[in-house]
Amino acid sequence: MTSVLSRNEDYNPFSQILTHGVSEDSKTVASNLKKIECRQSEPVSLAHYAVLLQNIEEIRASCSDSNWNGYDAQPLGREAVHAAKRFIKNLPYSAPIPMVEPEPIGYFAFIWERDNGIIFSVTATMDRLYYAGLLGDKKINGQSSNGTQSDETIVSIIKKYFC
Repeated sequence: MTSVLSRNEDYNPFSQILTHGVSEDSKTVASNLKKIECRQSEPVSLAHYAVLLQNIEEIRASCSDSNWNGYDAQPLGREAVHAAKRFIKNLPYSAPIPMVEPEPIGYFAFIWERDNGIIFSVTATMDRLYYAGLLGDKKINGQSSNGTQSDETIVSIIKKYFC
């Protein structure tokens, strides 16, 4: 006998587990299953966000003093971390993890690079995003506000050249 299984996109294996118990243990199991069910729907790219946050914190810790580069660089403080978080929170889910570098002006730069010489950099300050790139034979640069949504130009460049 041959069986054919079709994949149902709405199938949820956790919905098959009955959680009608009344004991504390049963309530704990039901609560944990609900958390797993919610996490199951998160995009994998949220792991990218966690990696970026970790990179930002490690760099901030090593560059938190004035003159961290020996050439009068400004320290990376809470403001720089906040500006960086505001920028990465609005990156497209499909964006690869950029390199994170400290800038001597006291902020973070995010750099995407491909083997074929295409490179794109964004520096996030509290109120502005400064970007520059070598995109094949095209050179670009500009700035936009670092608001609740990343600049459409920046997002479109990342999607077009790096996603």
